[in-house]
Amino acid sequence: MSPAHTITADTGRQRLSLALLAAAAAEIGAAVVVGAILITASRPTGASGRDHSGHDGHAGHGAHTPEMAPHGAATWQWSFPATIAATVAVVALLWWIASRTKVAAVLAAAGLVAMAMSEPLRGLALHSHLIAMLVLEVLMVGVPLLVLSALPRTHRMSAKTSPVGIASLVGVVVLNSTFLVMLHLPVVHDRTADLMSVPLGVVGLATVIGLSYWAAILCTGAVASARARRTALIIGQEVSAVLGLAALLLPSPYMNHANIFGISSTTDQRLGGLVMLVTCAAVTLPLARRLAARTGSASEPTSDTFHHRTELP
Repeated sequence: MSPAHTITADTGRQRLSLALLAAAAAEIGAAVVVGAILITASRPTGASGRDHSGHDGHAGHGAHTPEMAPHGAATWQWSFPATIAATVAVVALLWWIASRTKVAAVLAAAGLVAMAMSEPLRGLALHSHLIAMLVLEVLMVGVPLLVLSALPRTHRMSAKTSPVGIASLVGVVVLNSTFLVMLHLPVVHDRTADLMSVPLGVVGLATVIGLSYWAAILCTGAVASARARRTALIIGQEVSAVLGLAALLLPSPYMNHANIFGISSTTDQRLGGLVMLVTCAAVTLPLARRLAARTGSASEPTSDTFHHRTELP
């Protein structure tokens, strides 16, 4: 590679990096501002029995309103196992942030999954879109990235995508997107209206799908090019961003659940949408930048120090 080509490539990567960082910062900043406005604008339900979406709290068939005690209210009481799981997760996460060790990553992932499986948190997630989206992003983004950071890295990179690589990337993108869309369908919320908490099977499925998706994006360099993996990353995360934007701009009238935070169902959904948008900005854009850099370095020897750097944020 000629010096002139190297300088041009480095300059292009630097511009791409600055543009992506600026876009991520702008999106996160806007999300924080909008979230603060939504929380400030939200008011507790008045004595007239009307919620913030304009529905009468004493009318409607089977409607869950802030005045009605929801199914599973008892599960909102924190438990000792959930406290242990939360403690392990927080301590391990702090340890991982400070040391980036594999043991800390595995412990943090295990603690987060244990928290998500706890009865109190599953009960909260069923009655709050905000909590549900926080748990979903932890299981489908946070836990997989922690687990994959603890796995050994392959330095073998392919400039082309094999049929196996194409099938893997297309399969995980379709699976991940279908699962996210299904969780947001009104019929799913109708079916879960009488449950006490989110089923354990949903927690396990979200974890497995998240691991499959991120493993295909980050660990298939031997059979898929960086360009193909970057494309799969962006397509898959755009689905999440669109769902988050839909919740922010067009909250569903079918999700009028009771909320322990004292905010309206509309505000709860919009905050959940912001969680999805912030996650996309904070995780997807930096990874897309690194994969874009690898696209320009695909022809370089694998002994290059660039290939020894992790793709995880």
